[in-house]
This record gives sequence, structure tokens and C-alpha cells, in this order.
Amino acid sequence: MTTPQTAEDAGCARYTFRLRVSSTDHRALMAEWDRCRWIWNECVAKSKAVHLHHKTTREKTTCGPAQLDKMPAGAEGVRLGGTPSRQVA
Repeated sequence: MTTPQTAEDAGCARYTFRLRVSSTDHRALMAEWDRCRWIWNECVAKSKAVHLHHKTTREKTTCGPAQLDKMPAGAEGVRLGGTPSRQVA
């Protein structure tokens, strides 16, 4: 007779999967990754600019998702990819 394992006794399993895609799919994934990275960098730059503005003027400004979503898309790559639709659970 064995005793049931509790959460503390449970072991960890680690799996590694390799994604093998065609060259066309690879280019599409890399293009999407480039768009995501560009958007992330723009958000970081805007956040730093707002923080610096707040630090120098003591004016209360915010830079959240609502403000970032209203920013115009400035790069052709972002316009080609478009804004992803929001998923609703």
C-alpha cells in the first residue's frame, strides 16, 4: 500500500520541444517577432519619457496600456501586421 503524494512531494518534470517550421513559416514568425519587439521598445521609450517628464516637472502623468494603445503606429511593419484583436474569455 502506497501513500498518496502531496503537493510538496510532487516532482518536477521538464520537457523540451523543438518547433520545426518551413522557411516560409519561419520568415512569418520572425516578422511577427520583429513587430512585437518594435512595439515593446516603443512602449519602453514612451514610459521612460513620461517618467523623465514627471521627474523634472512633478506633473502627474501616466503611461498605461490605454495611453499606449492610442499611440499611432509609426512603422510600416506594424501597419502591415495590424493591432491584434483582444481575446475575451
